[in-house]
Amino acid sequence: MESRRRPVILLALVALTNIVHLTKGADEVCYTPLGCFSTEPPFGISLQRPLVLNPQSPGVIGTVFKLFTRESPSQSIDLPAIRVDNINDVWTGLKVRPVKFIVHGFLEDTDKDSWLRTLKTEILLQGYYHVIIVDWSEGNKPPYTLATANTRVVGAQIAHLIQKLEESFGIQPSDMHIIGHSLGSHIAGYAGERTYGRLGRITGLDPAGPYFENTDIRVRLDPSDARFVDVIHTDGRSLLLLGLGTLQPMGHYDFYPNLGHEMPGCQYFPIKDILELGMRGAAREGACNHARSVKYFIESVNVKFPYTAYPCSGEEDFVSGKCRTCSTQGCARMGFHAKPINELIQKYYLTTSDSEPFCQYHWEVFIKLSSQPTFSEKGIIEVNVATYSGVIKSVKSSNNPISLTNNQVVHVSLIDPVDIGSIATVSVRWKKEFSILDTLGGWFGKKPKKIYIDAVGVYSAENNEKVIFCARDEALEDDKTTLLLTQNQIC
Repeated sequence: MESRRRPVILLALVALTNIVHLTKGADEVCYTPLGCFSTEPPFGISLQRPLVLNPQSPGVIGTVFKLFTRESPSQSIDLPAIRVDNINDVWTGLKVRPVKFIVHGFLEDTDKDSWLRTLKTEILLQGYYHVIIVDWSEGNKPPYTLATANTRVVGAQIAHLIQKLEESFGIQPSDMHIIGHSLGSHIAGYAGERTYGRLGRITGLDPAGPYFENTDIRVRLDPSDARFVDVIHTDGRSLLLLGLGTLQPMGHYDFYPNLGHEMPGCQYFPIKDILELGMRGAAREGACNHARSVKYFIESVNVKFPYTAYPCSGEEDFVSGKCRTCSTQGCARMGFHAKPINELIQKYYLTTSDSEPFCQYHWEVFIKLSSQPTFSEKGIIEVNVATYSGVIKSVKSSNNPISLTNNQVVHVSLIDPVDIGSIATVSVRWKKEFSILDTLGGWFGKKPKKIYIDAVGVYSAENNEKVIFCARDEALEDDKTTLLLTQNQIC
């Protein structure tokens, strides 16, 4: 699948911007005090990067650092990147506080894209931080190939600012966190690389896939760019389907809400998404899946929901229910409050709602079918979960009949925006799929077939608790409900 992704989206993005830029300058350009930028490997022409350009000059890109503080939450104090050496004249007496950088992506505008200021406001409400919006909107315009080249300069400019913040005000890089969306994720990576692993954290919000996926780690965001790198993937569709993000892991913790593609509530119009990306920018409603990473992160800052995510080796294991517990590795929290809980590099999976609030509480229902007597049927299992407070939630094994046989474990997920509390009882109902043979059997007086269950377990991810209701080979007749009351850890 990876090999199919690369060329199509690159051609689509270049073509759909309606601008072809074929001018190739010198192999290297140098900009004081940022250093030199070469178009030699690993930044040279490759299958992932069929057209390579030099970045424009800092004066053309026009990066501006917009500082917001608790004392000035609405009006920014602007520092042009080309004036960072005069930081004391502009940001006089800056207090020693943790710093949060916010970096936008392709074609976005700090004056028009409200998510930047919304996130800034949520962060300032959450705690005592300095928030710096990195405005590089003069350098993120088409062609896309040129915008990707400019990301290297913007990353170097942020690293230069980090150096000055430490020298002038004593703010340590370990107390700095860069939050980047799309191309902004890779800008964060370039800034982190230049701080030599001293940067505290980078959060990549659906890092851009075109020109970055499957490239050398020096070209893209990777775990070495900060002490903690967490990534949220929301538009990792095949590039043949015009996905704007990537499924490739790029952090210490890579989060895949809804498998990292096809977000609930987003309609799939790939050509429309690309066109609206070109007209509107990467985090607006047009590119819905790509923008969801931003919405999830913003919601995570101040809501009570923990955005619990399961450690899992891959998509297939999560879909099959093999890793829907926190296990010994522990679950992680996606979003603003993500923290490393171990030294592992890990993928995490979770499910969200299709609208706000996106974050949900998770319960996993496990239905263990008996080993004896032997049976083989097809149908739908419905489980009603009742709490001590009287709340009842229902889940089905699937919308369509599934095969049900001995020793099988059926996994069903229950999500809800409200913590329903401790589980008191469960009831199980089986609805058989009838065939012509079943109908004929009924005419000749044959007994209706049954399935047998050994136990039903309900696991709460947020509390890391499991309750098990023993059925002990209880027979389930078609369309009849069985109530289970007995709780035990071993059945």
